[in-house]
Amino acid sequence: MMDVVRTFMAFSRPHTIIGTTLSVLALAVLAQLQPDVSLAWSTVVQVLVGSLAINVYIVGINQVADVEIDRINKPWLPIASGALSMSGARAIVWVS
Repeated sequence: MMDVVRTFMAFSRPHTIIGTTLSVLALAVLAQLQPDVSLAWSTVVQVLVGSLAINVYIVGINQVADVEIDRINKPWLPIASGALSMSGARAIVWVS
């Protein structure tokens, strides 16, 4: 099970997940500082989940399209290393 989680995390490129999360949270805080704006945190969580799904979709599309290049330049990525099959990667992208 941990191998599946590690593979998914490597596929989702954690540095982009961190950036997306920080961006959404920072924008939510800035919006809350406005006197005429009131955000429910459930809305922020929904936006965060959607943003993370879009992020996984984007990095997934890139990895699916660039397998041959990644085998040379980034052989540690899950598809390039063989840790994730192309059909598995496409399924993750489709769900995202």
